[in-house]
Amino acid sequence: MRKSTSLLLLIIFIANGCSNSNSPEKNKMTGSWTVTSAYISRADNDSKYLSQREIIADSLLKAGLSGTIYTFTDDGKVTILQSGEKLEGTWQMAKDKDGKTELSAIEMKGVDWSEAWMPSIGESLFSLQGMDDYINAKIFPANDDGSNVVYELSRKK
Repeated sequence: MRKSTSLLLLIIFIANGCSNSNSPEKNKMTGSWTVTSAYISRADNDSKYLSQREIIADSLLKAGLSGTIYTFTDDGKVTILQSGEKLEGTWQMAKDKDGKTELSAIEMKGVDWSEAWMPSIGESLFSLQGMDDYINAKIFPANDDGSNVVYELSRKK
């Protein structure tokens, strides 16, 4: 009996250790997130140095994207509600070159669209330590000029 209990515990330990599907980052992502702000990432984001054109672009981005809701399910589906339109697709945590190590980045794709979120600040999408209700994500693909849109999102309650 003792050997079979030890064997069962070993099998459970190995099964849990080999599974990446419930990583801490993935678990943090599931749920609904609302875009609270959006802006273009620039080398110098100090607003006093922005041109009038850059200020207008940021204002239009924020107005157009604020309120967009991303819903991530634990089975790898994503729904995006933006300006009355609904997009559906799949999502997964991006993987390192080895294909096994999960990165703090998300890849999403649907019919005729794809998007990826990379950490905008630091090494995690959850840029504020100890706060799992706030994301600061740089959006890929980049714009033609190499700049990126940055989303600030809050967990929808």
